[in-house]
Amino acid sequence: MRNPLKTVDFLLLKEFLSALLFIFSLFAVIGFVLVLFDDLDVILDHEASFSLGLAYVLLRLPHTVVKATPIVVILSMVISVGNMVRHNEILMLYIAGYKPLRLCIPLAILLSWFIVLLFFANEYICGPFAGRAQMLMITQIKKSGHGLSGQTGIWLYGEGDRIYRARAFFPESQKIGGLTIFEFKGPNRTLSARLDAESAEMNMRVGGWTLHQVVSRHIKEDGSVKREKFDEYPYFIEHSPEDFSRYTLNTEQMSHGELSQLVDTFRSAGENPRIYLPDLRIKEAFPFAAFFLGMLGFCIALRLGKSGHASGIGLGLLAAIGYFLALSLGRSLAQVGILSPWLSAWLPNVLCIIPTLHELYKIKEEI
Repeated sequence: MRNPLKTVDFLLLKEFLSALLFIFSLFAVIGFVLVLFDDLDVILDHEASFSLGLAYVLLRLPHTVVKATPIVVILSMVISVGNMVRHNEILMLYIAGYKPLRLCIPLAILLSWFIVLLFFANEYICGPFAGRAQMLMITQIKKSGHGLSGQTGIWLYGEGDRIYRARAFFPESQKIGGLTIFEFKGPNRTLSARLDAESAEMNMRVGGWTLHQVVSRHIKEDGSVKREKFDEYPYFIEHSPEDFSRYTLNTEQMSHGELSQLVDTFRSAGENPRIYLPDLRIKEAFPFAAFFLGMLGFCIALRLGKSGHASGIGLGLLAAIGYFLALSLGRSLAQVGILSPWLSAWLPNVLCIIPTLHELYKIKEEI
């Protein structure tokens, strides 16, 4: 004989997962269309092939879908629990002795797994895929020699026979950290030299750059490599510090590990990483949004009852939009030093917890 508690849990999870699959598929299609039309003019202008354009859109899609997960979760919760309310299934469970707190337990356990899944997706799927999409856009679709914001550093494609790759640009000191220079020669652009410098700065006296702690590798015609080390190495780069500052990292599409490494790089260079800290804390707090918004959706569906299905969907969307507005506002305030990075990242989650706990308490008292 089946355990009745497991039967109730199975019913709740089945209804929620069915709604989740439908809403997730819908948002995936919407995300695909948005990403496609966002860069469709660029793809068409550069006459990229269908397979190349499709690969670019699919590589960008995971970040777009994961970013929308809190909205997907709260709508799925409102729709699934709202349907159970309209069909009197929740009422029957109340009569059978089940309380709202008991009913939300299996859903809360499932949503807690979303925290792990979102962190994993942000760390190992969205960031790498977004980086590949950017590389694909510049190197194969645009085929241009201009700047590219990469996942492991600020990329600048030099004109002609040189390519520059920088790990970090420090606007306060006008220095570059972790600069790598690739030199090419010949009609086939064969790699002829590579220079790796720990840092680089503009030398105003000679109008060029000075590289520090440099490892130079020159590739000879016979394929052998001549390796040399220099404490300082003068080098002419046709880009100014202002040029490097235009190509800032897209921190939203970086993984937590990459962003943490960037913050450490700034600190070790004596720079203030204030502009990146809010994004780092958001990487830590965002996966919890699915849990807290999901629980809020559960309360909204129970509170509105049979007649509030459309209103519940509207309130769910409003709550999700409010979350993202609070997140964006907090990020901006943290970057200028008004809020702490921790508070700016976690305050939207707290704003979801308070009404959720309040509604659960009221529903408990009313039943």
